[in-house]
Amino acid sequence: MVRNNASLPPAHIDTVSVSLLSEDGLGLRGATIKVAPVDIGGFEVPPFARPSWSVSEGGSFRIAGLAAGPYVVEATAEGHVPVVLEDVHLIRDDRIGRLELRLPGAFFVNGEVVDSDGVHVPGLEVGARWLDRKRVAVRTHGVVRGELSGEVVHRYAIVRTDQAGAYRYGPFEAATKVAVFANSQELGSTKRREVPAPFDNLVLRLARETVRGVVLDAATGLPVQSFEVRSFGGRWGEFPIRDATGRFNVRVHPDTHTLMVGAPGFFP
Repeated sequence: MVRNNASLPPAHIDTVSVSLLSEDGLGLRGATIKVAPVDIGGFEVPPFARPSWSVSEGGSFRIAGLAAGPYVVEATAEGHVPVVLEDVHLIRDDRIGRLELRLPGAFFVNGEVVDSDGVHVPGLEVGARWLDRKRVAVRTHGVVRGELSGEVVHRYAIVRTDQAGAYRYGPFEAATKVAVFANSQELGSTKRREVPAPFDNLVLRLARETVRGVVLDAATGLPVQSFEVRSFGGRWGEFPIRDATGRFNVRVHPDTHTLMVGAPGFFP
């Protein structure tokens, strides 16, 4: 087994020895590995169609009869972060290959969403963004391992709060910085909170903030009576205003950082 981008004719590898370990080198009983060709006939193999094997004792076992070529390998275990390698190549001269994967311990970010009165909000979408460092297959002394590369992958996910307004994100590797936020058309939005995993009881409070002002004609100093206020930031907003005194009073989301005012016949 080796990182190798050369095209190879079909061939079979006698046996691939696989070890699924924790970060401290202990075998992960009950861990699962999926191994599938990168594509079949030019089509990518979806994750649900990839064959899988489970570890019973010691974290090690063997897989026989794999054809030479590029493979996607995914290892999972309860209480650990999944490891995915997209560039594992089997070559014909590997009589017995060995693949060793160490799965990092899993950590989570959890908390609850409340409205401006502190009431829990069930069934609300909560978004999260974070950065992952991609792992690549590297061969050292005949053993292929998944090692962190310099390539960073942007991740995004959405979960819904449960009936008690609680949410849980993960698994993450230790100290992963996770930005969490929520929006509600009726109740407003939360400020984006970035915390390191693990983090418990991160409360996201939905709210709107009031912005007041007056719009005047720069040439005459008279009020502009019909205009539109747009807000940009955590959530985009649009507010058409008609007021003889040119005054406006709008409720925007907490992450709003820009207001733009426009009116017919005027530059915004």
